[in-house]
Amino acid sequence: MDIQEQLIRQFRVFEPMENVEIIIKYHGSLEDIAQRLGAVAEELNEIYAILTLPAFRIPLIIDIPQVEFYELPKTVTYQLQRSTDITGITRVQQSNGYNLKGNGVLIGIIDSGIDYTHPDFRNADGTTRILYLWDQTAQGSPPTGFRSGHLYTRDDINAALTSDNPLSVVPEQDTIGHGTAVAGAAAGNGAASNGVNMGSAPLAELIIVK
Repeated sequence: MDIQEQLIRQFRVFEPMENVEIIIKYHGSLEDIAQRLGAVAEELNEIYAILTLPAFRIPLIIDIPQVEFYELPKTVTYQLQRSTDITGITRVQQSNGYNLKGNGVLIGIIDSGIDYTHPDFRNADGTTRILYLWDQTAQGSPPTGFRSGHLYTRDDINAALTSDNPLSVVPEQDTIGHGTAVAGAAAGNGAASNGVNMGSAPLAELIIVK
C-alpha cells in the first residue's frame, strides 16, 4: 500500500466536509502550504504547525513536498483501569498483595470543584466520602480563620444527596469537569462502572477546594 492509499484510508473515518485538525512538520512557507490545501494554519514554531482543513483534502498532502510529516487526530478513550495496572496500584489494592485501598487516608484536591452527586464519591450506604467542600468563588460562610468562600460540610452534602433536588441544598457543580476527573483518579471507588474505573485510593475521604 503506498502513502496516498494510507492517507485515503485514514481520512475515511471522517465525513468528507468535516473540518479536521492535523499536525504537520514542514519547511518553507506555511502560508503557501495552507493555500494549496485550502487550510487554516496555526504556527506552533518554525517547523511545526496545525492545519485545519476539510477531511476530503487530506490526501492532497502527499503532493506537497514541503510537508515532511503529518499526524491525524487520534480517538481518546478512558483508560483508568489500565493506568492502575501499569503503575502497580492494582497489586497494592488486591487482597493477595498489600490490600491497601486508602482506608484512613484523607486526600485534598484543589481544582475546579467536584460532582458531589457522582456515585464514585459515595459510600455503600449512599452517604458522601467528601468531608468538606470549600468553594472559594462563592459567597457565604468561609472556614474558620478565612474570609472568603463558602464551606459545605459532610452533613450539608448528605442532606443534599437525600433531597429530591440536591443542587437546591448544596448548589455546587463542576462545570469544567477537571476536578471531578482528578478526584476520580485519586479516590473514585468505581461504583458507577461496577468497579472497572477505580481510583488509587477508593476508600479514602476527600476535602475539595474550588
